[in-house]
Amino acid sequence: MGGNRRMGSWGRAAFPPAATCTKPAPGQSSVVRLVNARQHAPSPHPSAAPMISLTMSDRENRPPRGGVKRAQPSGDPRGAKRRRVVLGEIEGNVAATQPSSLEIGSISGGGGGNEDWAKENRFTESRKVGVGGENGRVDSMMCVRPCRIYQHLRSFEVRESMRPLPDYMEKVQKDLKPEMRMILVDWLVEVAEECRLSADAIFLAVNYVDRFLSRNVVSRNKLQLLGVSCILAASRYEETVPPYVEELCFMTDNSCTTDEVLKLEQEVVKFLNQELNAPTTKTFLRILSKVSLNNEQNSSLLELTGYYLAELSLLEYQLLRFPPSLIAASVVFVARCVMAPYQHPWTMELQQYSGYRPSEMKECVLGIHKLQLSKGHPCHAIREKFMQRKFKRVAQMSLADIPVQYFNN
Repeated sequence: MGGNRRMGSWGRAAFPPAATCTKPAPGQSSVVRLVNARQHAPSPHPSAAPMISLTMSDRENRPPRGGVKRAQPSGDPRGAKRRRVVLGEIEGNVAATQPSSLEIGSISGGGGGNEDWAKENRFTESRKVGVGGENGRVDSMMCVRPCRIYQHLRSFEVRESMRPLPDYMEKVQKDLKPEMRMILVDWLVEVAEECRLSADAIFLAVNYVDRFLSRNVVSRNKLQLLGVSCILAASRYEETVPPYVEELCFMTDNSCTTDEVLKLEQEVVKFLNQELNAPTTKTFLRILSKVSLNNEQNSSLLELTGYYLAELSLLEYQLLRFPPSLIAASVVFVARCVMAPYQHPWTMELQQYSGYRPSEMKECVLGIHKLQLSKGHPCHAIREKFMQRKFKRVAQMSLADIPVQYFNN
């Protein structure tokens, strides 16, 4: 490897030393699989607590990573079977990637994300949204002045420190292109799958990347290092047990060293002024989903479709101009269209709760819908993730067209 830190230029060093790696056969995936990891190393945590069962609030997340790590009998901190997630050669991938087909103009009304607009849209605090649960129980989070929670998040997201610049690629970066960001985000999703990180950690990591790139010039050969540092910082904030730094470096085929990752992580956290709790699309989607799923048939399928579309939205640089709350509302809009194409997707309850009218969401909805229809997209980690049986293969569902009358107020 030497000093070469270009994304996609991978060496063949085996990691950990006692493991052997198999090369992929011609035509197979470029992912190098770790085969024979150390099995009998002494446990580094002799006094570790017994395995506990943790639950996540979202059914699309895997079992908590903390419980999985505690259950490993091996002393290898990287786990018994961990594979490298190889990021393709950046020049080749960019050349093969079609330029973004989304040409989304600035939205009028609710899409700008400015504080004046947020103040003009008042939410009804006294309205109690009953979200049906099992045996008629109601989610306590949605009972105690739910609109105030949503209103607080809306006022939080419009802070300048929490929002990346929507045009930083053109105004700040000199060596990066939107396609490179897309490849990085797709790779981070794959890394999160390997490390069993929650979806919230993915959304936070992408938020950190965009906020850092909005004010700091980064060369393309340091972009992967930035992504690894941000996913580490996000997992420290979000996860019970974050991944080991060596584990993340191993997934880059050791193109990033632990010292480099830790140093840049400190720089990122310092630059963000330790404001790591930024509201993301997933934050708003979690709340809106509870309202949308009230008395809905196929509620699980609708919820998973929303999560799939939300992760797809991370890929598109053009969607940065919209606030996370608007993207979350648009995701719910498209998901409901997919599940019930002949029924108006935006109910009065959703409109009052989110503060968005259909006409205000039109451009964002069409952008997300176009992403969903782009089946030949070169970045496929998210689609492959949601083609799994546990996610009910929602990635194969789509809607050919959204009737224009749905955007009438």
